Amino acid sequence: MGAEDKRQEPRVDVCSVVLPFLGTRVEDHQPFQYLLQDVSPGGIRIALPRWVASRECLKIGDVIDFHVPFRMGAHILSIGTVSWQRWDAEYEAQILGASLTRRAPAFYPVHLEVETRDVTLNLTDFRSADDMLVKVVKDAAFLKRGLLIYLGHLEAFFSRVGGLSAEEYGEFQEQILEDVRTKVRRNAVWLDGLLERVRGGLGVGGLDLEELRAVMEPEIYLDIFRFALGSQTTRLYMAAMKELEKKTYSAYNAIVMLYISALGGASSCAMSAH
Repeated sequence: MGAEDKRQEPRVDVCSVVLPFLGTRVEDHQPFQYLLQDVSPGGIRIALPRWVASRECLKIGDVIDFHVPFRMGAHILSIGTVSWQRWDAEYEAQILGASLTRRAPAFYPVHLEVETRDVTLNLTDFRSADDMLVKVVKDAAFLKRGLLIYLGHLEAFFSRVGGLSAEEYGEFQEQILEDVRTKVRRNAVWLDGLLERVRGGLGVGGLDLEELRAVMEPEIYLDIFRFALGSQTTRLYMAAMKELEKKTYSAYNAIVMLYISALGGASSCAMSAH
């Protein structure tokens, strides 16, 4: 196999398989699932159907991080602004158009070609797509462990200098911090187990993407922390944790793209353009 053949895997139309990606509204980091319907140099069209587990209603002007690397010529874009929206009663979905305007780091060598709508893998640094899968799952597990570390720092900080009374802090620790920590720890353990399974030969086709999505989504909600402790005191810690979460969404979407590539584009889009 030549170097060029190894670098570029067969391309698969992103609309050939209906699998939701994870995106976030930049303003408040709110995550949601979306389906890619169309990709072109003029922008992308997405659908937010009722049937997805993680739903959100977006509006014109919302800035969205799609957490997917869209390659447009020499540029990698991932962030865009909603330019139009409508409700599709037949498919019970909000349909939106967005222009891609901002670059974002591409953490993995798998991307979507804007001009061709293809998923493309670059395996120069990997033995196979399964080898890349191991790397992505390892990163996701590491990111969840990083959240646990930040939570520990946050708890120590507020136990010393927080504005809550001892009684109020005890209630906050028991009702909020402990619950969040338990969820993060549980998800980190799950990802550790998944890492062992993919290292043992489990391929991307054997993954339950819905179960994986539930593990990758956030356990930390800004509004709760801001209400209990005030936005000023939590800003730095929360910003750092939200950065880790964004990398987790990118890892999840990379796995979805690997899944699409593995399926080989056998099925057609469930929603056609109207």
